[in-house]
Amino acid sequence: MPPAARLLAVPLVVFWVACTSAAPTRPNSATPAATRSPAPSTAVPTGQPAQTPPMRLAVRHAYTAISTTHAPYYIAEAAGYFAEEGLDMQITYISGSSTAMQALVAGELDSLNATGGAAVQARTRGSDLTIYANTVGTLFTQFITAPDITQPAQLRGQPVGIVRFGTISDFTARLFLKGWGYEPGTDVPLLQLGGQSQIVGALQSGQVRAVVLPDVQAIEVKRLGYRELADAADLGREYVGQGLILRERTAADNPELLRRLLRALARGMGRFLNDREFSVSVIQQRVGIDAREVVEESWELHAQRYANRSLLTTPEAVRTVLEELADDPAVRNATPESFYDNRFVQELHDSGFLARAYGS
Repeated sequence: MPPAARLLAVPLVVFWVACTSAAPTRPNSATPAATRSPAPSTAVPTGQPAQTPPMRLAVRHAYTAISTTHAPYYIAEAAGYFAEEGLDMQITYISGSSTAMQALVAGELDSLNATGGAAVQARTRGSDLTIYANTVGTLFTQFITAPDITQPAQLRGQPVGIVRFGTISDFTARLFLKGWGYEPGTDVPLLQLGGQSQIVGALQSGQVRAVVLPDVQAIEVKRLGYRELADAADLGREYVGQGLILRERTAADNPELLRRLLRALARGMGRFLNDREFSVSVIQQRVGIDAREVVEESWELHAQRYANRSLLTTPEAVRTVLEELADDPAVRNATPESFYDNRFVQELHDSGFLARAYGS
């Protein structure tokens, strides 16, 4: 299967979601989540599972894109960490955040990993969805150009392909262009193309002269001879690239479920960072890319540049999400701290579990 066709298997996340369930009152909502006193922890103080098998808990979990961004979850499942933490995981792939968020709000899912934008928009529309961990802490798209465009000065008047206005490709394209002194949409046209296959096709046909793609797709396109002009990680923006999202009510009613999820996730992240061969094999199988060198390059990017090793969500990361969604009236007056809760990840730090999971 040609590289362009394989890109169909890796859809970008859609950031708009309409959720209408009433949100319960959030305790101490004016207090930043990172400063709240943590509840008593039942976490095992070791980077390994409990010696006595815990009572099993069933978890309906979903993810929204087939990508290296989900690698810690892939690895936690493949290595048996979820099972060792006493979780019976029913893991589902749902294409598009709007559908996944609606399922989470409706109680059809217990947890979800998706972009911060989807969680923010859901909460501003009345849900109690909350970000409890963040595994990708920066923007992770790349600005790819036709082979003859080697510097930003050549972009004036050249059309750039994005998925659609309001998506991460649109947001990062505008950040790149403004940083290079252009007025997006005026000095450099932005064309909405609707999807990854359309973006790649438009680049190959010459309809657009540059595109913005996430890492795996960008790597594959570069193998066809196109150039990487910039990586969004170079913009220095913190970001909620992959949040572990649960209903606040779920975390309150069953904190042990969340703690086990986070322990398994921490172990998956540790294995991802420290075991390249295993990680690349798992990612290659899950993403369905034949070329191992593509997955190896993607692993390098995530392990060295994109991975959020602390798993903590920061106000700065959410602030970037709010800037991304600035055209949405519902988020204009929102405060970053109202969208996340760091207490449970902080327990992993304070107990030493995270350090042991990372082998440090």
